[in-house]
Amino acid sequence: MNFAQIEILNNLFKADLIIDDAASAIGKTPKELITEINKIERKLGAEVFIATNDGNYSLSAIGENIKEIIERINFELRNIANYTAHLNTSGRGTIRVGTTHNQARHIIPVVYRQFEEEYPDVTLEFVQDSPQNIKTAITEGKIDIAIATEALETNSDIITLPCFKWHHVVIAPKGHEILSTNLPTIYDIAKYPIVTYAEGLTGRPQIDAAFSVEDIEPYIRFAALDADIIKSYVSLGVGVGIISETALLEDEAFEFEVLKDSRLLFPQSVTKLALRRSSFISEHLGYFINLLSPLLQVNPKRGLLRVNDFYDKNVSLFKFENSILNYKQWNLRGGY
Repeated sequence: MNFAQIEILNNLFKADLIIDDAASAIGKTPKELITEINKIERKLGAEVFIATNDGNYSLSAIGENIKEIIERINFELRNIANYTAHLNTSGRGTIRVGTTHNQARHIIPVVYRQFEEEYPDVTLEFVQDSPQNIKTAITEGKIDIAIATEALETNSDIITLPCFKWHHVVIAPKGHEILSTNLPTIYDIAKYPIVTYAEGLTGRPQIDAAFSVEDIEPYIRFAALDADIIKSYVSLGVGVGIISETALLEDEAFEFEVLKDSRLLFPQSVTKLALRRSSFISEHLGYFINLLSPLLQVNPKRGLLRVNDFYDKNVSLFKFENSILNYKQWNLRGGY
């Protein structure tokens, strides 16, 4: 199979196997595209596509496997492009960042200005989605780096590196009776309706674990996708809130206070970044990684690195919890 045929398959997959759309993308008529599809199948000696009643196609089992192979080929082609760009245009390019709302809203701004000053000609392109979708995107090579708390376990396709550890805290409307509680317990929190994150987001499993270990079923009155919504409803008096300490900003417009020592009630969470094992770490991506996880010190200015080579040489670092920065240490704006 040649590159022209790979490009035809690429456009078919991008168009969700809709013949008219794929044909338009490659400048062919639908009839010409169908002829090319038949040629590809004869070349491969296998049925890749199955005609549907609407004149389009679905994939056979073999076709599904071929689609995965084509995605890997595309990833390596991007690797080649990144490699030559590193050699010829150091200091320019694009980093595709997959991230959740919490990271995009509260973490990336901390490092963005510093990155922009060092690499003004590099574009940071953000893909904001759920942790699971971000993991899928990095696994498939659609983004260069993923940043999240959940769903970024190391597997055969990606490696996961620690950034920093953090805890949840309890917030309440100003003047709320719970704010006068000394050394609060999880029982104290459970007396009130709770506003917190939806399941699967921003360390929600750690929140659930804190109640579960005491055999408490909390009244989750409102579950939101991000901390700003939680703060807003806490300010309205809907309940006490449980949010990530990373979401505590210096200039808050919301009317709430943080319950002293409440971070001690919840298990720690770890913000992590993930990279595809076989990808290259360019100079500017390495700098971005160092800002996110200062202990790693990728130092790509010594030459382009393969992710797996870097990981293999430093794997012992990632096994120890005390190698992970605390959020207060990491936070360039200071603590709260």
